[in-house]
Amino acid sequence: MQVIQHPAETLRTALVSSRCDLTDRYHKYSRKEQRLLEECLYLGDGSLFRPITVHSDSDWIHSHPEDPQDFQRFYSNPYRSKPIKGHGTIYLQIISRWAEAETGQYVRWLRDYCQAFYYRMVVKLLPPVTVAATGCAFRVSSSSHNLQIHAVERNQLTTPGDLLWFLQKRKP
Repeated sequence: MQVIQHPAETLRTALVSSRCDLTDRYHKYSRKEQRLLEECLYLGDGSLFRPITVHSDSDWIHSHPEDPQDFQRFYSNPYRSKPIKGHGTIYLQIISRWAEAETGQYVRWLRDYCQAFYYRMVVKLLPPVTVAATGCAFRVSSSSHNLQIHAVERNQLTTPGDLLWFLQKRKP
């Protein structure tokens, strides 16, 4: 996977409006006020914050184009996953080809992202396991040449040999 690291200021600049009156006002705020705006306030007309426009070839949307979805359409989707009372933990399971899986920088980025994105949820790493230990069927993708573990047949219940079955049994 190609990883492009952008300095925080580059990302901040990419998100802030191109309207001079708004950016002048924004830059006069303290860092705490700017952070509040960045994290909590979104003006639906897009005049203050623009969609993220910094992309790389490894972005999902680059290789899997989808119709844009605004917040209202996302929020009103009856199939949208919603928090369930009493379930406040996200478990991350690292599955690797090796017995001692790498739990370095990428995993820390993923954990930190989940912690920030899913506000008030606890994010825990489960001990890494090998692909073989899952007992799941897998294949090598003909296009990417990456290993793909069989998740579950569409519209089917999970069964032994499916990744979702394995994860359900492993979750504390």
